[in-house]
Amino acid sequence: MSLTWKLRIVMLSAILFAACCLPLAAQTYTFEAIQDCSAAPFPVAMNSFGVVVGTAGSGGMIYFDGKCQIYPSVFFYGVTDTGWPIASTTNGWYLFGPGGEPVSLPNYPGAQSTKYCCMDTATRRVAGNYYPGPPGTISGFFYHEGQFTSLPWSGTDGPYYQITAMNNTGIAVGMNNSAHGFVYMEGRITQLNYPGADQTYFYGINDRGVVVGAYNVAGVPGIFVYNIETGTWTDLHFPYPYNNTIPVGITNTGVIALEYSVVFGGMAIATPSGS
Repeated sequence: MSLTWKLRIVMLSAILFAACCLPLAAQTYTFEAIQDCSAAPFPVAMNSFGVVVGTAGSGGMIYFDGKCQIYPSVFFYGVTDTGWPIASTTNGWYLFGPGGEPVSLPNYPGAQSTKYCCMDTATRRVAGNYYPGPPGTISGFFYHEGQFTSLPWSGTDGPYYQITAMNNTGIAVGMNNSAHGFVYMEGRITQLNYPGADQTYFYGINDRGVVVGAYNVAGVPGIFVYNIETGTWTDLHFPYPYNNTIPVGITNTGVIALEYSVVFGGMAIATPSGS
């Protein structure tokens, strides 16, 4: 058996037994509110190297290395590890590849609407979500070489799965309509819950297989990271107001981008000690 397959078996075994594990102690973080981007930046995604994309006013924003740029009339909803933004315009969805040349992304066949989120640049497989029709329903899909593949969806009663992020090894994460997180790996969906949580949301994943997400335990919100390979959860113990945010992504060094108001906008960067 090859080393690659041994590692994949270890990772799958860790996923299956993760729910029994207690959260680990977290390291300390420093927080930086991003002020120079716009009056109301909405970060949506961050890649494994710290490029943050999102929306700001009537356009899109890209933040990296302490600098923010605004792009009118284009809205960013994902960014690859190679720095290629995934964007929506009035003309549809595009991947802005090498040199900034836009590559058109098709709508999911028959869907009311389509929204792309992420791409595995190793295989060029793109992921996103489509709305089949009934209000409130959403289902994740993959698009590769002209072919769509949808995650399981069995009608308005679910379950249906929304993809929020995918790393450069092809592992996708997200949440289902029952507020449980999930990992999609090797063609298999595994549902996961933060220990003792009523709600678990997976929002981002880096190339090391570390997921960042949010939980709610008896009305108390918090932010966590989950290591797919070891099956361990870590409560980050973020202070208010950062404990009640959306962590849109995590870098390979553990830096996390936060959207801290879904109504008024706002972006912060959480950096672990020693990073």
